[in-house]
Order: sequence, then C-alpha cells, then structure tokens
Amino acid sequence: MVRIVSHAVHVAPVPRAWFTGMVGMLAEVAEQSRTDGGRVLLPGGRVVPDVTLVTGRHVRPGAVYDASDEEAEVRLTVRDWNRRGMVRLEQVTTVPDGRLRLVGVLKDARQPRLVQVDGTAQGESARPWLARAAGSARVDFDAWWTAADTGVPARGGPARAHLVHRLARAELTVAPRPAEGGWQVRVTVSVRGRWLLRPVGAVVLRLARPWMRRALVRSVDELAERWNEEVPKAVARSPFQWRAELLRER
Repeated sequence: MVRIVSHAVHVAPVPRAWFTGMVGMLAEVAEQSRTDGGRVLLPGGRVVPDVTLVTGRHVRPGAVYDASDEEAEVRLTVRDWNRRGMVRLEQVTTVPDGRLRLVGVLKDARQPRLVQVDGTAQGESARPWLARAAGSARVDFDAWWTAADTGVPARGGPARAHLVHRLARAELTVAPRPAEGGWQVRVTVSVRGRWLLRPVGAVVLRLARPWMRRALVRSVDELAERWNEEVPKAVARSPFQWRAELLRER
C-alpha cells in the first residue's frame, strides 16, 4: 500500500452520553411513529415528508419505504429491527447512470457498540467491470471513546473503511486522541493497484501522491471546519430538546 496522507485535525468532542441518548431517542421515535395510508406519522401526528410505506408493517422486518424524487429512485428496507439487539437496514438508490446498494447494521441502539455499512456501486459503462466497486465502513464505539479518552487506539483503529475496485484498493483509518478542549483526529489514507496494474499503479501513485495529498488534506480540513461549526451547537441541546424539535409541527 502507498500511504497517500496521514493528517490530524482538532475537532470538537461528542460526549458519549449525548450520542447514546440521541441514538436511543431516534430509535424510540421510529418505534412510536405510525402509518396512515402509507404516510409515516411521527408521535404527535407530524408527517415525515417524502417517505411512504409501500410494503409490510411499519418498523418491522420486511417493511419497504419509498423515498424517491425526480432525480433518483430510493427504496429503504428494514431487514432486522431489535432495539436491544441489532437494527439492519438496506437502501437501494437507482439513478440514470448507476445503482448504489448499502446495508447498515447497528448493534444495540440502547447502548451503541458498533455500526457497519457495506455497499456496492454499479455505474453505466461499456465495460461493466470497470464501473463496479464495493466497500465497507465500520466504527467500534467502545474503541472510539477509549481512544478519545486515553489516547490508546485499538489495533487497526476504531474507525476503518475500505473501497475495492478492479484496478485499485483504498483503505482509510480514523483514530481520535484527547486534546485540549476536544479531540485530535488522525485520518490516514492508503491506496494500491490491483491485479496486473499493481507494479504500474505503485509508480503512478507515488508520482501522483503530492497532488492527491493536497486534495485529501484540503477535504479533511474543510470537513473539520464544518464539524466545528455545527457539532458544538448540536451537543448544546439535549436529546430531549432534539426530540421536542423533531416532533414540533412546522
């Protein structure tokens, strides 16, 4: 693998108790909502815009929701729903030039332990194998907050992702450590060529690394800037306050 970038940014922290409360609140609101003629109604009667139940029982395995618009066809399927165990959702998005399928798993919505998302993408191409990619992302929340509190990351990092294409493979790791007033989060991206292109790819990647590094550093810095603008405002409000805002009629 050719390491393209290893870059650290300072970001505002997210208290674990707040995060746990938010996940639990959202799961609870989903379970307390209902449907009427396909429309999804939150507790109190507010309609969830642009989402329709088309098959099955609301928030039960097999339920299928439509969230399509003029630009994309979106279907969300509940594969498993157990707030004390596992929540597993599948989303398929189809656009004129391709299709994206994502399967997300959350373990224990009452005390989130792990989230993992696996996906495949297929674009339109004269050579379909060139337009196909797969990947996954995984966050171990116990390991994340241990690293954020102690500075000792889990082996491999508490947050990891990889993307595999016929011609290349990319890997990303994200690890926090305590810093004054927040977290220092280090983002590392590595890439390598695959199959017969591996030797050639290694040379190309080394030549392109300065340009790729600048682009990635700029993207990470911009993301951290937006995070530091929005997250402190979000965590300043309790999950109870967010629930009241979510259910408030507009």
